[in-house]
Amino acid sequence: MRDEDPSSWQYAVENFIYYTRFVDYAAWPAVDLAWVYFRKSKFTEIEPLLAPTLERHPDNPWVLNMYGLAMLNTAENKSDTSVYFEPAIDEASNLSTADWGNVYSGKDPAILETRTRRVYRDN
Repeated sequence: MRDEDPSSWQYAVENFIYYTRFVDYAAWPAVDLAWVYFRKSKFTEIEPLLAPTLERHPDNPWVLNMYGLAMLNTAENKSDTSVYFEPAIDEASNLSTADWGNVYSGKDPAILETRTRRVYRDN
């Protein structure tokens, strides 16, 4: 998506919404749509989108992180967001290189392990 092109963002939103109708059990379309909303500062859109996904995938670090980001930008008590971020960090620390590769399947396998080590080192 190009930041300067609003139609690009709208196209992404429409297609993620369309896709979620067919795979409402999967976390990824909702997480990706939440990222689009986050990038466009539409924080209040994220919570109702991710609430059902969080119920179905309570241990998914991407869901937990994105939900925490939404709460961080909308909740009155920011300290409450730790209930999402702390489990996200715990769950992410248990992911193997293969798990990361499954999520980011388009990444070059030759650099995946290096990038995975960097993520763990930086946290």
